[in-house]
Amino acid sequence: MYTWERGDRREVVLYSPHTIMGGRSSRNYLDKFLMEFQHHDPEIAFQLQGQKPDTDAGSGPQTVDADFPPLDGATVLVRGANVPLPVVPIRVALLRKGGASDDLDVSALPCGSDAHVLDPEATVFYNQPTGAAGTVHMSGRTQQADGTWTDSIFVDLPRVPASVGQVVFTASLDCSGATALAAVTDLRIAAVADREVLAVFPVTGLSTESAIVAVEVYRRANGWRLRGVGQGWADGLAGLARDYGIEVE
Repeated sequence: MYTWERGDRREVVLYSPHTIMGGRSSRNYLDKFLMEFQHHDPEIAFQLQGQKPDTDAGSGPQTVDADFPPLDGATVLVRGANVPLPVVPIRVALLRKGGASDDLDVSALPCGSDAHVLDPEATVFYNQPTGAAGTVHMSGRTQQADGTWTDSIFVDLPRVPASVGQVVFTASLDCSGATALAAVTDLRIAAVADREVLAVFPVTGLSTESAIVAVEVYRRANGWRLRGVGQGWADGLAGLARDYGIEVE
């Protein structure tokens, strides 16, 4: 806790560090702490930075993405299949029609060639939107004109540090709403460069999984490739994180 006297007001900053597995509990703790302050003094004003935007199918998106390129005609991947990517900045977008709202999270794990996270502090998720020396960053949640929800992460492939052998993109539920990704309708991953859809991976065949590795973007020779994965974990993000070398209490 840091406190500054600002003349006629006092400014208090609460700081709670966390990794990808501690973000939600950290945020909830600060929520309760601040609400208790406000309960005793309704005049207190506060802002919680780093919090996920309150967007769900009922409250509307942050922005309407009416210009997302059509998926028709794009290469469709099956599990295990891969395609080459141009060495340009790309957008990896998770698309869905419904079945989950704010309880669905996307994240990116910059990994070494051993498929383990290089540094847990470099993972990219809702409370830590930038990683890998600024070359991987979240762009938030939007909604297309047809109602499709889109969560996107950008990767500046030409500038990704040489230590990063692959970037793993995940989707997970916190189970505050839906308890399994099977409930999410029309779940797909699209890789986009500029206005061109490079490939689409429909994620199917899920049952009790609450977290998945959706796709991987990985180095091959002097270029990059995209692989459809769709591997799930019934024990959620904790199980996935452990398998990628993140310690989970």
